[in-house]
Amino acid sequence: MAEDSRKLFVAGLPDSITEDILRQLFEATGGNVVEVSLPKDRATGRPRGFGFVTLSTSEEAISARESLDGSYHGGKSISVRPFQNEPPRREGGMRGPGGPGEKPMGGGGPGMGGGMGGGMGGPQGAPDRTLYVGNLPYDASVEEVESIINSTGAGPVVRVHLPTDPDGRKRGFGFVTMASADAAKVAIDALRGVDVRGRRLVVNLAHPKG
Repeated sequence: MAEDSRKLFVAGLPDSITEDILRQLFEATGGNVVEVSLPKDRATGRPRGFGFVTLSTSEEAISARESLDGSYHGGKSISVRPFQNEPPRREGGMRGPGGPGEKPMGGGGPGMGGGMGGGMGGPQGAPDRTLYVGNLPYDASVEEVESIINSTGAGPVVRVHLPTDPDGRKRGFGFVTMASADAAKVAIDALRGVDVRGRRLVVNLAHPKG
């Protein structure tokens, strides 16, 4: 259905994720987010490590998937895939669009839930070591961004991800995973107000603590 083509399944999410953060992340790709759902474990109330995001058009969904699939957030690599009619078993508290596409929610099996839960046991500091770096020159390369971060003396860069649109053009922002939360803080402080080729960088934690 048309609605399904606008909806994405997002896996590998960190414990620190919230609906607001997930919405902001997808809106940063240039799309309009219609709905965000983060299922929680009934027994513990904790996020189950996956969610659903609906964009306003299928084109926006494709662009968001291209930009964010495989990117690092909260120290974890997330997977963004097209919504399937039979995703993992829904929890009662999950909000859905309520359209016909929501009905065939047959159980995806406990294996999926267990796998997600196992993947959530990352290091405690992971949510605090991924940086959002905005207002980058559109032609900035991974190597250039890594060099900028390294120039702060904050320590080694674990990964740099520069989202692109479907045409392969960079979107002017990126995500940088540092080796530790302390290194991330050093980088944020050092890059405050820094200009790169006439553009003043915007640097903060990709997942601030709520």
